[in-house]
Amino acid sequence: MSRCDAERSESSDLSELGCGRVLVVVAGDDPFVRQGFGYVGKLEKSGWEGEVEVMEVKGEYHVHHLKNPDTDNARLVVAKVAEFINK
Repeated sequence: MSRCDAERSESSDLSELGCGRVLVVVAGDDPFVRQGFGYVGKLEKSGWEGEVEVMEVKGEYHVHHLKNPDTDNARLVVAKVAEFINK
């Protein structure tokens, strides 16, 4: 689900989301941080029976792991995504 879809999720029936797990990664200084946590809340309240994992990376901005991939925080994000995929 893209960021645009997440922003429209108030009108979406998230209870029918076609997956069993979702990872939401938010950067603490990202202008979209509220939307990320809001999406998590909507998922949890929707009746969707899947598992939501949240990773917050404090002190970072939007797509920091792509703009500065050699930082410790970027490595943590990549490792978390890999762990999530391989579960």
